Amino acid sequence: MLTEEQLDHLRSNNELLQLELDDLELIIKQREQELNKLRESAEKVKELQSRLDMNLIEFEQYQMELLKEKKQTHLQSERLKSMEEELFQTIQQQIQQEKEIQALKSVKADLDFTESELKEADKCYEALRQAHTELGKTKSLLELAQIEIQNLKDNLLEQQGLIFKLRQKKFQ
Repeated sequence: MLTEEQLDHLRSNNELLQLELDDLELIIKQREQELNKLRESAEKVKELQSRLDMNLIEFEQYQMELLKEKKQTHLQSERLKSMEEELFQTIQQQIQQEKEIQALKSVKADLDFTESELKEADKCYEALRQAHTELGKTKSLLELAQIEIQNLKDNLLEQQGLIFKLRQKKFQ
């Protein structure tokens, strides 16, 4: 059997061990609380990671939509630019056509004046009338009209020469 001293020593050791056990239990409780907090934090991190992943997916979708919109905007811009260029060309063509019409009106006025001078001679009048008819047919083809005008001018000079000669014969 154990002596009193040994029993005291064992009791003392037992009390010491009990204190250490209590301390360890306290430490274990604290560790369990910390572990629970860590688990909660880990759960929150998982939730945040899930949200982050979802936000990242949404962000990527927005980026793709933005790129698509940029492409569409660029295409629309190109179409608009093309339409503006076409409109500008059309306006330039209309301005050119108006100038050509004015030039043709001027030529027509000159021809009318020349026609009134040439009414005296029946033969000259017929040639001028044919030239006037040809001019009306070729108004839309400006290059041909300019060639014809040159021909008419040449005819006019000849006719004026004839008229001049006729007038000289009248006065003789």
